[in-house]
Amino acid sequence: MAGYLPGLYPPGPANEDLTERDQIAITDAHRQAALLAGDRKFSGAIRLLQDVAAIHPDLAQVHYQLGLLLTRSGRMDEAI
Repeated sequence: MAGYLPGLYPPGPANEDLTERDQIAITDAHRQAALLAGDRKFSGAIRLLQDVAAIHPDLAQVHYQLGLLLTRSGRMDEAI
């Protein structure tokens, strides 16, 4: 995958609070974010991950990916 973002796979233990629908939506958003990041469209990828983080603030992997993308795009203050 051209836009692979390290750290998400292999996935951690299943989050019992997430429905199957939530898990699919999160995976799809992450996949889209990875493709955008691979095309160096960081702002679009960041927006997708920010949306996921707003709905599911306990997903550490999403916050980690968001921090990486913010750093790559030069937005260090937001990444911290």
